[in-house]
Amino acid sequence: MDDVKLITSGLFDEVADQAATSPRRRMNRNFHESAGDNPHRFLNVLLCGTYIRPHRHSAPPKSETFVVLEGVAEVILFDDEGSITARHSLGAETPEGRIWGIDLPPGLWHTVLPRTDRVVCFEVKPGPWNPANDKEFAPWAPAEGSPEAAEYCRKLLGGRRAGQAIACGDRSSGRGQRELLVGQTSVCGGLEPSVRTIVKAETGGLKSAAG
Repeated sequence: MDDVKLITSGLFDEVADQAATSPRRRMNRNFHESAGDNPHRFLNVLLCGTYIRPHRHSAPPKSETFVVLEGVAEVILFDDEGSITARHSLGAETPEGRIWGIDLPPGLWHTVLPRTDRVVCFEVKPGPWNPANDKEFAPWAPAEGSPEAAEYCRKLLGGRRAGQAIACGDRSSGRGQRELLVGQTSVCGGLEPSVRTIVKAETGGLKSAAG
């Protein structure tokens, strides 16, 4: 059947390679056919170095579901003033077992950041998608790509100062993959233009790619 789409490890790698060439360090693969479809279903691959500005879906109100298929992602929730109210490590083991996903109600300030070098999420949220009102960005959080974004993201992750270890470099994903940011230890918010070289060390060899 031509309309069947399989979710495979090969698809994870394909979308991750696309994310590695994007300045945003993330990439979607849609399973819905158009912006007008309802619901929207897609993979979202997040690489170490990406920053998703805190936002909410309130007008129109939309719920959102994340299920982590690979890696560990930190979902951070905020109040209206930008104070953190909760954080949940999707894909991580807890005394109650592994946290596989989360369902967020409409209007809740949130962000999703990778704790491992690569995170693969399956997301579902209502359509249609209209870029004019899909997200309300938090006024208290720096814009993506701004000079303040990387430091803010470090703080959200409990990260370290510039020049120290990468906070999202957790090797616990179990895939045997790691990414080395050559000449740079940026945690998130995007890499500086002079250091966009990514060396991806995987079991079986090295591969270089532009980021």
